[in-house]
Amino acid sequence: MAGLQPLDKDLNNECRALAGALHQQFEALGVSVRRYATRRFVNAGTLSRY
Repeated sequence: MAGLQPLDKDLNNECRALAGALHQQFEALGVSVRRYATRRFVNAGTLSRY
């Protein structure tokens, strides 16, 4: 599984918290954003932007 990109330094605290939580979830699931998106019928690009 490819690693997730580091968080942007300019993120506000609320966005940083959401992105951090999503990072943790993908790591815990052991699945890539692209694979998760495919399984959930969601556009991978849209999911990645979150």
